[in-house]
Amino acid sequence: MILKKIVTPIYTLYVWIVGGVYFIFTTTLGILLVKISSPRKIDTFYKAVLRQLFTIIFVPVRIEYEEKLQKGKTYVFMANHVSIVDVPLVGANLPGFCNAIEAESHFHWPVYKHLIKGYGQIPIDRNSVRSSLKSMQIAEERLLQGTSIIVFPEGHRTDDGNLQEFKKLPFLMVQRAGVEIVPIGISGMWQFSPRDSFVFRPGKLKMKFGKPISTRTDKNISPEDLMKMTRDKILSLVERR
Repeated sequence: MILKKIVTPIYTLYVWIVGGVYFIFTTTLGILLVKISSPRKIDTFYKAVLRQLFTIIFVPVRIEYEEKLQKGKTYVFMANHVSIVDVPLVGANLPGFCNAIEAESHFHWPVYKHLIKGYGQIPIDRNSVRSSLKSMQIAEERLLQGTSIIVFPEGHRTDDGNLQEFKKLPFLMVQRAGVEIVPIGISGMWQFSPRDSFVFRPGKLKMKFGKPISTRTDKNISPEDLMKMTRDKILSLVERR
């Protein structure tokens, strides 16, 4: 207990300073790269650079798959949302090029906004039904063009570490586009960096990709049933500690 009280503040300071500097570096690098090339062309290299962030802050990341995903296939990836650190974690480890549906407020952040705009991320204002519908329409168009999408179906970070209720709109989008959902369970993040905390605690992270969920198996399945099926699957992928 005494050791933890000593280690935690030191580690937190290290993450904020060293990790923060590296994240600013990767963000700036990403902005420069998308200005001279297309996001698709720099994606593999940029993900490798981003993965180094977790090496630098001494956080081992384990990636597991229940089933091998088809290379080049278009998917909608759905993951539980725990921390702001989910964004670089998922961004660094998703297979293939993806666009993300991100909170509209992110598109006003200094520096970072230029990266996500250049990468083609999709803003969503969840306080506006009209804006949310427009965002889902853009995402659906990207899917039909062959670009995978990542979305956090809870719509916001968890307040207590537990999986929150899902939003319905992403599942309507998935059904219209006729693509498969790949559920992802992120484990260890609540212990490492819970919401609204400035403290970081040493630990391990894990991303487990579940077997794709087909939206074409049963054409009569409702968005609500698809939502429940996906939520139950993500819940089973998240490890309790």
